[in-house]
Parts: sequence; structure tokens; C-alpha cells
Amino acid sequence: MDIKLNQDKFTIQVDRNNVTIAHGTWIVDTIEKTILVDFQELSLPLFDDEELRTFFNDVTLFFLKIYNVKVFYRISMLSNRKMIQIKSKTIMAVEKNDLKQLQNINIDQNKFSFTTNKKEIHSYLKPLTEMLSANAFWLTKTDENKTANRIDSSSITLMILHKDNNESILPVGFARLLTSSNQNLTYLSDIVVPTSHQSQGIASYMLNCLFQVFLNDEHPKDRNDKSGLICLQCADRGSGAESAPKLYKKFGFEFLTESEKNIPLFLNEDYVKYD
Repeated sequence: MDIKLNQDKFTIQVDRNNVTIAHGTWIVDTIEKTILVDFQELSLPLFDDEELRTFFNDVTLFFLKIYNVKVFYRISMLSNRKMIQIKSKTIMAVEKNDLKQLQNINIDQNKFSFTTNKKEIHSYLKPLTEMLSANAFWLTKTDENKTANRIDSSSITLMILHKDNNESILPVGFARLLTSSNQNLTYLSDIVVPTSHQSQGIASYMLNCLFQVFLNDEHPKDRNDKSGLICLQCADRGSGAESAPKLYKKFGFEFLTESEKNIPLFLNEDYVKYD
């Protein structure tokens, strides 16, 4: 099997015996250690589990030789069947056309605002890093350089700002989206609201704003096409382990292990043999 990556256009082509059997797009977030692969074409027997397992095993091992990452695959051709039982109990996803927007969020927008301007977000690098380090267990060893990389490596980065009674402005929310070039596969990560500001509607406001920016992107190639998936991996510990999934469900997200839909999303650890 011959796998070709275009590092400029972020396309992937898989050939076997000089014949192309798969083609799609990919994107990597080296900070989050995540790769998204969206195959738009797959010329394999779709009901041959062994053939599919071999294919994904080879593609994943190819990526692992370059990046030490987890790999998410979207294969729209498999939406009518479940190739394998998803094992991971922390993965949630929603079809883009099923994504919900929350109404009447009770938040004082005179005190809270959001920005997706990366230059402006960089101007709050020190307090933002302190907020992330203190409130996200997976970021306890972060520093300003790593925070800067998280900002820059995202397709969309959003920060919530709070103006207190002393007119001081500090970050109280952070979230990132990584999306493929055609927006068919998107990964939501690093959703953080400090403990001191939780239960105030900030997380709902933040995700509402983030999804509005994403869906109203001025230059998506599929502007009129709302097909595609948005996925995330829930924390399995920490203060938001129980509350966060409840919030995501309000936006239409479902755990893959609980969904009655055949969501065509697969994670490498579910079917790749590493031995």
C-alpha cells in the first residue's frame, strides 16, 4: 500500500497496485496530538470487515511513524452501517446539520465578550496561561509558549473576556476548533472555564459563539453544505467530567457508544492492531 500526503493542500491518497483506493483530506494538531482524516472516496468492499481493518491499520501505522497521535476518521460511505462497536466511552459527536444553537442564554454581555482574533488573544497570553494551568488538569504543565502554539495551531480559537467592577479585563473562557479544509470533520478541544466562573452560563455562551463563528465562516469551501461531523473527547476526570457532557448534549452531541445513529466516525484505538 502506497500512502501519499500533500503537506500543502492537506490531501491524502492511498494506492494499491498503482490503483487509487482512497482519497480525502487530513489535518494535524501536534499540540493536541490529534489527526483528522476525512475520506471522500473509498474503493473497498464496505461490508468486508477484515479488508477495512487492514486498510485502517495500515493508514494509522503510517501516521504513527510521523506523528505520535490519535487519529479520527470520517468515512461517509460507512454511514449506513456500523463497521465496529466503538469502544471509547468518552467520544461525543454531532452531525453538523443537527448542531443546535441555544436561545436566551442568561449572561450579562456588558461584562462578558468574546474574541476569535488571535492577535488579541495573544495579548492576554500570561493570564490565559495561568487560567488554563489552574483549571485544566491536562494543561497543568503548560507555559506561555505552549499556549501560544495552541492558539496558532487551531482553525478557530475563542476566548471569553470578563470586565469586573474595577474595569479589569481577564480571560474566563477558552475553546478551540480544528477542522479539515472542507469542514467535513471538526474536532472541539480545550474547553475551559475557571471554577470561579462556572455555573454562570459562560460555557454555554462560549460554545454558542464558537459554533456561530464556525458555521458563518466567510470562506468555507462548503458554505452551503452543512454535512459533516463535529467531535470531541470528554475528560474522564476533573470538575467537568460529569457536567460537561450534559452541556454538550444541549448542542446535539451524543456519545458514540449510546447513539442510535450510524455516525461514520472511527478512532484508531478502536480497531487498529498495534502488536
